[in-house]
Amino acid sequence: MQKKKKKMALKKAKITRTITSENKTAASEKLIAKKVSKKPAKPKQLLVSQAPEEKPSLPKIEKPLQKNTMDLSAFTEEQIDNYKKWLKFQKQYSDKETEDYSMARDFEIKTPLKHKVHGWGVVVQRRDNYIDVLFEMGMKTLIVNYK
Repeated sequence: MQKKKKKMALKKAKITRTITSENKTAASEKLIAKKVSKKPAKPKQLLVSQAPEEKPSLPKIEKPLQKNTMDLSAFTEEQIDNYKKWLKFQKQYSDKETEDYSMARDFEIKTPLKHKVHGWGVVVQRRDNYIDVLFEMGMKTLIVNYK
């Protein structure tokens, strides 16, 4: 019995000595693979409360929305007037180059600009470090000359 134990200990010692740092990871991967392969995977059973819910499908749009068309029935007179002014400015300044809005820059009156959230607009009024810009959805006050 003791001879068998000594032989096993010697074999283990030889095996650990022959494993280098390069193939250490390969040997450990093999050991992990053996351990994993021994245990059969059990199928997971979901409880009724854990069952995935079906997502409702979204309605399909047959025709894409056209630019510059809005339902004006829900707007006030002032909002309608601003929208009509915006359309007029857009036709008037369509050939002029639009500048990207930046808080650090300064803009003159009647300068068309492009805002990343509000879209295309025209500077209508200047006050100190603020400008009023007419966008499609209405008048917005923006900061300029911010250092």
